[in-house]
Amino acid sequence: MKENKKIMLLLSVCFFVFSIGGEASGTDTRSYGIKYNNETLKNEIWLINEDGTSEFLADFKFPTNTWQPANSYSNTTDGKLYLFQSGNQACTGNPAGQDYSCRALTNEEKGWVVYDPKTNTFEYGVKNGYGSGDDNFQKTFRSVFALDDLISEETNGEIHIGENSLGNDRARW
Repeated sequence: MKENKKIMLLLSVCFFVFSIGGEASGTDTRSYGIKYNNETLKNEIWLINEDGTSEFLADFKFPTNTWQPANSYSNTTDGKLYLFQSGNQACTGNPAGQDYSCRALTNEEKGWVVYDPKTNTFEYGVKNGYGSGDDNFQKTFRSVFALDDLISEETNGEIHIGENSLGNDRARW
């Protein structure tokens, strides 16, 4: 009988945790597209609607004028787009014109270009997991949510669900 109580308690807690997570992440799913505009010489972010139509949101330039879509990602925690700029030089002007010039990136310029759809703003030089640019990574990987990190059992028998949970001593069940 005690074993059934343990199982029911664990299932109830798991259902609660996952139902909260599902509500938080499933209510506002959006798709975004990024493309380059040859006339303005800027990248553009578009909202792609469920019916296939799209809406222009913002335009911007990478300090390096180049990026790596394969290393870019959307953060499911904060809802922002992390766009991986590539190269080590900041360039200005039209690449096909005579006014084009480049210089070394400053440390402040190195990093992600982060787009926040909630505020329609950009932040440049975000270092959160960004390589130095000199490390020549072919691909970077962001960590993923792991269920094993959610539920843990301490050596004293306490079971924890989540980072700030109160321990449950198995002996008391």
